[in-house]
Amino acid sequence: MRAGDGLALRFPGLGPPTLVSADPAALRAFVAEHRVVVAAPVGGCVGSRVLRLDRHDPNLPHLADIVTAAGTRAAVLQPYLRETTAGTTRVHVVDGEPVAAVRHPPADAGPAVTCRVTDRDREICAGTAPALVAHGIHFAGLDLIGRYLVGIDATGASLGRPGAPLAPEVCAEIAGELLDGTFLSPVPAGACPAPAGTR
Repeated sequence: MRAGDGLALRFPGLGPPTLVSADPAALRAFVAEHRVVVAAPVGGCVGSRVLRLDRHDPNLPHLADIVTAAGTRAAVLQPYLRETTAGTTRVHVVDGEPVAAVRHPPADAGPAVTCRVTDRDREICAGTAPALVAHGIHFAGLDLIGRYLVGIDATGASLGRPGAPLAPEVCAEIAGELLDGTFLSPVPAGACPAPAGTR
């Protein structure tokens, strides 16, 4: 789970069970149902103030108060996914179509590697495509853990960071798909007016 990934929460059928609430009692009930969950305050930085909550932990009431700031701040809760131990997959999409994928193993478990797009990945891409394109998001990165969508990067910033894993390889794959013309959206007539003095 990535705190602040509000886009991913708009597709409940594609992600794990999720609770967004500032009510400590609701949080405790969610933990009781799912046994072990991951919790983070809404709007927090990725990976910051993330807590793992266990229904058998005697400190659970105190931790629920911490993550909600005593009921004054909403938190996002999702069941802990065992597939997390295998790492996350970032599927890069253009106009809703998957064009490249990178698997990021857990910390200290080896480098990121390119991987194939699975049928489940394509199902998730198809489920998010209409909404993303409708909101003008033509390039995005979908973050998956196992069979679940857990985050959406609508900025593409991950490929622009210095030292981003496999950025050249992924960009080359994306460029190849774009140059092939498969995912280029048609430009409406008049959308790109001629420069002054050329008419």
